[in-house]
Amino acid sequence: MYRIAKRTTQRTENHCLKCNFCKVVQETSGGGVIVECTAENRVIREPFNPKHFYCVEYQSFGDMSKQKIDLIKQELDKKEEIRSKKEYFNKYYPKQLAKKLFKEWKETKK
Repeated sequence: MYRIAKRTTQRTENHCLKCNFCKVVQETSGGGVIVECTAENRVIREPFNPKHFYCVEYQSFGDMSKQKIDLIKQELDKKEEIRSKKEYFNKYYPKQLAKKLFKEWKETKK
């Protein structure tokens, strides 16, 4: 498993405070806090403001089970099939008919 540091958006501000590995080091005068990450595979090594940065943990293929890898492959294959079918209908049929045919095809796939 590995972590990647990201810049926050309005929606992800203070996302680190919900993490189990986050430890509050000090509180600032403006109502903010300074935190430190205590995870083994941490990316941000020094104290930081969770209003500006957070990290996300990912699994590499080496850490995943064979079943999980197969599940990811199936999902990607399904998305690719949908994309290619939509592209085919849009390429060879008029717009309205392409939408109708794609909708019908998608209903038959369920």
